[in-house]
Amino acid sequence: MIEKNLIVGNSSIDNVIFPDGTFYRGICGGNGFHSSMAASILSKNVALLSTVPSNFPLKYLKKLSASGIDISGVAICNKSVECEELFVYEGNGDRQDGIFICKGMLDELPDMLSPIAVKKLCSCDAKGYSFKDFHNEFKPNAKTIPAEWDIRSVHLAPTALDVCISFLDMKIETKTLDPGKYLIGMQYERVVELVSKTTVFAPSQKEMSYIFPGLSLFESVARLGIDGRTNVVCKNGGNGSVVYDAFDGCVYSVGVFPSASVDFTGAGDSFCGALSVCLSNGFSIIDSVRKATVVASKAIETVSAVERNKIGQEFVEKHYMDVVVNKEFST
Repeated sequence: MIEKNLIVGNSSIDNVIFPDGTFYRGICGGNGFHSSMAASILSKNVALLSTVPSNFPLKYLKKLSASGIDISGVAICNKSVECEELFVYEGNGDRQDGIFICKGMLDELPDMLSPIAVKKLCSCDAKGYSFKDFHNEFKPNAKTIPAEWDIRSVHLAPTALDVCISFLDMKIETKTLDPGKYLIGMQYERVVELVSKTTVFAPSQKEMSYIFPGLSLFESVARLGIDGRTNVVCKNGGNGSVVYDAFDGCVYSVGVFPSASVDFTGAGDSFCGALSVCLSNGFSIIDSVRKATVVASKAIETVSAVERNKIGQEFVEKHYMDVVVNKEFST
């Protein structure tokens, strides 16, 4: 049997527009790619379970493999994607997504886009088969895991709820879940049931607000951790993260690591991929969050997912204690 730290997630090609109009097109993205590249910094046993369309650039899969990631669990499907997603960043760091544009229109766009041009793109109602459509039709499947893999840990990047449940019900020691929009409207009892199956539940601040509208972030994290009887790590962007440590029943705030940030796309995915591997290696929840913070902070200094493991494990070990941790309260 071959030990694997498994990442389950999606692949995509991203097109990122920054507030100054700078436009990066056709770059490798997808939560599965970002998570696995980050995990590969801290482990030599990372494997990716994902599906890609027939016209996905094979050069990106080759780069994953060159980084030591086992891609034998990546299925190439017989359907191609006709339109791609735009990620438009605003000056305050907010991001608009869910904007799709057909490849022909994409090729006609300049390398710099004015605010007026970006506004027109955001109102564009592109018709065509997108990565979103593809991911809804072709989901990662636990049944396709190679028989020789011994899954040591699994990180579930945002994907379909039924996919997450199928993995959470498996006997795997470390299971981390970065949830998706399926949390909107989900009954709290159902959320707690989902959370209780994880080693770490790792939502964003926005996703926590779906569960606890009107409640402070610290109170939300504490309540969910207590009710779910597990660790909760809430990603809070430029403010770091808030952690409920199920071992000692305390809530902590964890700071950030200095970064010459370029592209925040995939920052949370990079954080979670590194976090999962650290936990599977026996580190405490706080030290794992610290290390994941360093990895994610350095990842966003590069645009494409397959270029995001430029630092080594030595760098992380040297600097993770620089990430400030404050104990907020005991529950």
